[in-house]
Amino acid sequence: MDDNVLVNVSQTLPFIVDDELIVTVLKEMFKPVNKIYSYIIYAHYDGDYISKWTIRYAVSEKESYNTLSSDDCIVEIYSILTKKQDEKRKIIGYKQPSIEIMLEVFDPLVNKLAKLQFDRWKQYTHEDLRQMCRLVMIKLYRKGYYIHKVLLQKAFNNHVLMSLRPERNAPMIVSFEDTFYKSIKSDSETILFADTIADTSIEEEQENTRIAEAEAAIFEEVKSIVIELVGERQWRELMRDYGNKHTSTRTRKLMNKVKSHFNMLGLSRKDFDNKYYG
Repeated sequence: MDDNVLVNVSQTLPFIVDDELIVTVLKEMFKPVNKIYSYIIYAHYDGDYISKWTIRYAVSEKESYNTLSSDDCIVEIYSILTKKQDEKRKIIGYKQPSIEIMLEVFDPLVNKLAKLQFDRWKQYTHEDLRQMCRLVMIKLYRKGYYIHKVLLQKAFNNHVLMSLRPERNAPMIVSFEDTFYKSIKSDSETILFADTIADTSIEEEQENTRIAEAEAAIFEEVKSIVIELVGERQWRELMRDYGNKHTSTRTRKLMNKVKSHFNMLGLSRKDFDNKYYG
């Protein structure tokens, strides 16, 4: 995807009731191009009512990727803007190229995502992971999602984790350093595994919220157990040292004590995942 440069054109329009004016504005907006790569329409609300729209279209530097006729897009967008909205939605319409083109466009990203997972999970070959990522992308496309890199990355990561679930039932050593490090990131960045992006769908936002809430709940439960074991002051010491990635002999001993305690309780990351992710 890095090799495919997209030029984005955006325009925000106030809510217009004059149909002829909508057509005039759209024709002017699409006047410089005959074909485009994709478009997406956002609705902005004042209370329960639309106050304005933002229309954004993309044109690829590779001409063969621009397959959507601008004239056809004008007709479609006009139909969307003048249609009565039955529910409050941020994204009210979009169109993207064929799945064949998108698989080609996203191929560099697919390779990158597959490599990241291959470095983490040696159960799969790099080619297996590439094919899994492509299948996830096809599935999202067929379900009607607007495909972008953040959505594909999250869906692919979830797919890999789900495919590993049978193996996760086997005995395993859980790194509580990782749990604490994720918790520290969660404290400093507020939300873990969720990014605020412009081109997201309502379904994705809901999933991001669910994941963030689950991570926050896991963090709070781990925190309460550790504080009960070592106390508030030593908890803060662990957070500080592991957050700075500069541990002392004392904090390493504390961490070993914490891990032994979780092992004695029979708790692992899998147990927390099962409890909060279902």
